[in-house]
Amino acid sequence: SKHALRGYFTALAVEERSWLRVDLVLPGATDTGLWSGSYDAARTSAVGASSEERSGTTTGDNNDEGRHDNSGRLLHADDRSKMAVGRCAQLIVSSMIGPHFLFFETWITRNPGLLWVYLASYCPMTFQLLTNIVGPLRTAMWRKNGEDALYMPTLLRQLWGCVLDYASGRSDYLLP
Repeated sequence: SKHALRGYFTALAVEERSWLRVDLVLPGATDTGLWSGSYDAARTSAVGASSEERSGTTTGDNNDEGRHDNSGRLLHADDRSKMAVGRCAQLIVSSMIGPHFLFFETWITRNPGLLWVYLASYCPMTFQLLTNIVGPLRTAMWRKNGEDALYMPTLLRQLWGCVLDYASGRSDYLLP
Protein backbone atom coordinates (compact mmCIF):
# COMPACT_ATOMS: atom_id res chain seq x y z
CA SER A 1 0.00 0.00 0.00
CA LYS A 2 1.00 3.63 -0.34
CA HIS A 3 1.09 4.06 3.42
CA ALA A 4 3.44 1.09 3.81
CA LEU A 5 5.80 2.48 1.16
CA ARG A 6 5.79 5.88 2.83
CA GLY A 7 6.58 4.27 6.19
CA TYR A 8 9.35 2.13 4.71
CA PHE A 9 11.11 5.02 3.01
CA THR A 10 10.70 7.30 6.03
CA ALA A 11 12.36 4.66 8.20
CA LEU A 12 15.11 4.16 5.59
CA ALA A 13 15.76 7.91 5.52
CA VAL A 14 16.14 8.00 9.30
CA GLU A 15 18.23 4.84 9.67
CA GLU A 16 20.65 5.44 6.79
CA ARG A 17 20.86 9.23 6.82
CA SER A 18 24.64 9.22 7.34
CA TRP A 19 25.29 8.01 3.80
CA LEU A 20 21.93 7.98 1.94
CA ARG A 21 19.57 10.81 1.09
CA VAL A 22 15.99 9.62 0.70
CA ASP A 23 13.45 12.08 -0.66
CA LEU A 24 9.79 11.13 -0.55
CA VAL A 25 7.86 12.63 -3.43
CA LEU A 26 4.09 12.29 -3.14
CA PRO A 27 2.45 13.54 -6.34
CA GLY A 28 -1.29 14.06 -6.45
CA ALA A 29 -3.60 13.99 -9.45
CA THR A 30 -1.46 14.44 -12.57
CA ASP A 31 -2.75 14.72 -16.13
CA THR A 32 -0.84 11.72 -17.53
CA GLY A 33 -3.46 10.15 -19.78
CA LEU A 34 -3.54 7.10 -17.50
CA TRP A 35 -7.35 7.19 -17.42
CA SER A 36 -7.74 6.81 -21.17
CA GLY A 37 -4.79 4.43 -21.48
CA SER A 38 -6.12 2.07 -18.83
CA TYR A 39 -9.57 2.13 -20.40
CA ASP A 40 -8.19 1.45 -23.88
CA ALA A 41 -6.13 -1.47 -22.55
CA ALA A 42 -9.18 -2.94 -20.83
CA ARG A 43 -11.26 -2.48 -23.97
CA THR A 44 -8.76 -4.26 -26.21
CA SER A 45 -8.50 -7.22 -23.86
CA ALA A 46 -12.26 -7.51 -23.38
CA VAL A 47 -13.72 -10.90 -24.12
CA GLY A 48 -15.84 -10.83 -27.23
CA ALA A 49 -14.49 -7.55 -28.59
CA SER A 50 -14.49 -7.53 -32.37
CA SER A 51 -11.30 -6.97 -34.32
CA GLU A 52 -12.59 -3.50 -35.29
CA GLU A 53 -13.14 -2.63 -31.62
CA ARG A 54 -9.70 -3.95 -30.64
CA SER A 55 -8.01 -1.97 -33.37
CA GLY A 56 -10.05 1.17 -32.68
CA THR A 57 -11.37 1.35 -36.22
CA THR A 58 -15.08 1.28 -35.45
CA THR A 59 -17.26 3.76 -37.23
CA GLY A 60 -20.31 5.59 -36.05
CA ASP A 61 -21.36 8.61 -34.06
CA ASN A 62 -19.20 7.84 -31.04
CA ASN A 63 -16.28 10.28 -31.02
CA ASP A 64 -15.48 9.77 -27.33
CA GLU A 65 -12.97 6.96 -28.03
CA GLY A 66 -15.41 4.43 -26.63
CA ARG A 67 -15.25 5.50 -22.98
CA HIS A 68 -18.74 4.34 -22.16
CA ASP A 69 -20.02 1.82 -19.66
CA ASN A 70 -22.40 -0.99 -20.56
CA SER A 71 -25.43 1.32 -20.43
CA GLY A 72 -23.90 3.78 -22.91
CA ARG A 73 -23.04 6.41 -20.29
CA LEU A 74 -19.87 8.43 -20.95
CA LEU A 75 -17.17 7.79 -18.32
CA HIS A 76 -14.69 10.58 -17.64
CA ALA A 77 -12.36 12.02 -15.03
CA ASP A 78 -12.54 15.69 -14.08
CA ASP A 79 -9.20 17.08 -15.27
CA ARG A 80 -9.54 20.58 -13.79
CA SER A 81 -7.74 19.67 -10.56
CA LYS A 82 -4.94 17.72 -12.24
CA MET A 83 -1.43 19.11 -12.54
CA ALA A 84 0.38 19.16 -15.87
CA VAL A 85 3.05 16.46 -16.21
CA GLY A 86 5.79 18.98 -16.99
CA ARG A 87 5.01 21.05 -13.90
CA CYS A 88 4.97 17.93 -11.71
CA ALA A 89 8.37 16.86 -13.08
CA GLN A 90 9.77 20.34 -12.49
CA LEU A 91 8.64 20.30 -8.85
CA ILE A 92 10.07 16.80 -8.31
CA VAL A 93 13.49 17.89 -9.60
CA SER A 94 13.31 21.08 -7.50
CA SER A 95 12.69 19.02 -4.39
CA MET A 96 15.59 16.69 -5.18
CA ILE A 97 18.13 19.49 -5.56
CA GLY A 98 16.85 21.52 -2.61
CA PRO A 99 18.30 21.35 0.90
CA HIS A 100 17.53 18.04 2.56
CA PHE A 101 16.26 19.57 5.79
CA LEU A 102 13.48 21.31 3.81
CA PHE A 103 12.59 18.69 1.22
CA PHE A 104 12.68 15.26 2.86
CA GLU A 105 8.99 14.85 1.95
CA THR A 106 7.43 16.78 -0.91
CA TRP A 107 3.69 16.89 -1.56
CA ILE A 108 2.97 17.87 -5.15
CA THR A 109 -0.59 18.58 -6.13
CA ARG A 110 -2.95 21.37 -7.02
CA ASN A 111 -5.64 22.50 -4.65
CA PRO A 112 -7.87 21.02 -3.27
CA GLY A 113 -5.67 17.90 -3.26
CA LEU A 114 -3.09 19.63 -1.11
CA LEU A 115 -5.78 20.56 1.39
CA TRP A 116 -6.71 16.86 1.73
CA VAL A 117 -3.07 15.90 2.34
CA TYR A 118 -2.67 18.56 5.02
CA LEU A 119 -5.93 17.58 6.69
CA ALA A 120 -5.02 13.88 6.67
CA SER A 121 -1.62 14.58 8.21
CA TYR A 122 -2.39 17.34 10.71
CA CYS A 123 -6.15 17.14 11.38
CA PRO A 124 -7.10 13.47 10.99
CA MET A 125 -10.52 13.81 12.67
CA THR A 126 -11.51 16.68 10.35
CA PHE A 127 -10.20 14.68 7.40
CA GLN A 128 -12.30 11.67 8.44
CA LEU A 129 -15.42 13.81 8.81
CA LEU A 130 -14.98 15.42 5.41
CA THR A 131 -14.11 12.10 3.77
CA ASN A 132 -17.42 10.70 5.02
CA ILE A 133 -19.15 13.57 3.18
CA VAL A 134 -17.06 13.78 -0.01
CA GLY A 135 -16.70 10.01 -0.50
CA PRO A 136 -20.44 9.32 -0.93
CA LEU A 137 -20.77 12.41 -3.14
CA ARG A 138 -18.03 11.22 -5.51
CA THR A 139 -19.50 7.71 -5.54
CA ALA A 140 -22.98 9.06 -6.33
CA MET A 141 -21.60 11.25 -9.13
CA TRP A 142 -19.77 8.25 -10.59
CA ARG A 143 -22.88 6.09 -10.52
CA LYS A 144 -25.17 8.82 -11.87
CA ASN A 145 -22.98 10.65 -14.41
CA GLY A 146 -19.91 8.46 -14.88
CA GLU A 147 -17.81 11.37 -13.59
CA ASP A 148 -14.87 11.10 -11.21
CA ALA A 149 -15.10 14.54 -9.62
CA LEU A 150 -11.88 15.96 -8.22
CA TYR A 151 -12.82 19.60 -8.79
CA MET A 152 -14.06 21.30 -5.60
CA PRO A 153 -16.78 23.49 -7.22
CA THR A 154 -18.27 20.37 -8.81
CA LEU A 155 -18.35 18.61 -5.44
CA LEU A 156 -19.87 21.63 -3.71
CA ARG A 157 -22.56 21.89 -6.42
CA GLN A 158 -23.40 18.21 -5.88
CA LEU A 159 -23.51 18.72 -2.09
CA TRP A 160 -25.79 21.75 -2.50
CA GLY A 161 -28.10 19.68 -4.72
CA CYS A 162 -28.29 17.01 -1.99
CA VAL A 163 -29.12 19.65 0.63
CA LEU A 164 -31.86 21.13 -1.58
CA ASP A 165 -33.34 17.68 -2.31
CA TYR A 166 -33.40 16.90 1.40
CA ALA A 167 -34.91 20.29 2.33
CA SER A 168 -37.63 20.03 -0.34
CA GLY A 169 -38.55 16.48 0.67
CA ARG A 170 -37.41 14.84 -2.59
CA SER A 171 -34.91 12.78 -0.59
CA ASP A 172 -35.06 11.19 2.83
CA TYR A 173 -31.26 11.35 3.18
CA LEU A 174 -29.00 14.39 3.39
CA LEU A 175 -26.14 12.56 1.65
CA PRO A 176 -26.42 9.95 -1.11
